[in-house]
Amino acid sequence: MDAHAKVAMRKVLVCLTMASIAIGAGTVPVHAASNLKKVYNSLPAQLPGNVSSVGFEATQTDEFGDQIRLAPGGKKLKKVTVAMSSWACEAGTGATCDTTPGATFDESIKLTLYKANNPDPDLPGDVIATRKRTFAIPFRPSADPVDCAATPTQWYSSDDDACYSGKALTIVFEFSGLKIPKELVYGISYNTSTSGNDPHGTRPCQSAPEGCPDDSLNVGAAAGLPAVGFDVYPAGVFTDQQTGGDCTTDTTVPDEFSLDACGWTGFNPLVRFQVKK
Repeated sequence: MDAHAKVAMRKVLVCLTMASIAIGAGTVPVHAASNLKKVYNSLPAQLPGNVSSVGFEATQTDEFGDQIRLAPGGKKLKKVTVAMSSWACEAGTGATCDTTPGATFDESIKLTLYKANNPDPDLPGDVIATRKRTFAIPFRPSADPVDCAATPTQWYSSDDDACYSGKALTIVFEFSGLKIPKELVYGISYNTSTSGNDPHGTRPCQSAPEGCPDDSLNVGAAAGLPAVGFDVYPAGVFTDQQTGGDCTTDTTVPDEFSLDACGWTGFNPLVRFQVKK
């Protein structure tokens, strides 16, 4: 039941799954729901077992995000939630995928907020703020050849009675009331073997059957417009790909975080911005 969306020759969107929350290192402050207001939200009300996603290692992506316009309701940012998808097995791969329930791997992920650069919309403006945290990312569950007999490499989700190759999750970046503009660009980045701002390079895990877990970590992206707020480029995203775009109307600057207005219709990152009321 995993969907694979080919966006451009070098853009591979895959269907992943998730329903658990990644817990970052350290204690995360809890804000009463009544004190927070959603000013941008493209996350579904409830995540399915997996969501469509963009894999950094698979697509040679270093950073992925979008330009958004916030709904009215306040400008003091408290929380940004991002959907991710983990295809990593704790041991083995495919039909031999074996994961201890609750097993996780640590991954350092950064969120960068930029000013909108309206005079030159192909590039983001100055950096407003960054947040970098190490999250405990769950491995995808073990292969289930009984409940997923048609696709024995996948795991079974009893929550939605479906089989998936990846597991969806959310990660949360906390802010202490950062003042943000009504329109901004955001980017999500982390390192894999060959991608990211500081690729890991050759590692022993690459020779293991399961590979390196961060090479199987993706950012959630799916069809549909945000339920709250406005997607400035509904057919485009901001991305830093080592190879750039493929179509004649593409504005992507190779190996630089920039607007890619070609071929992303409906496939935008799944995020939620919440501010203090």
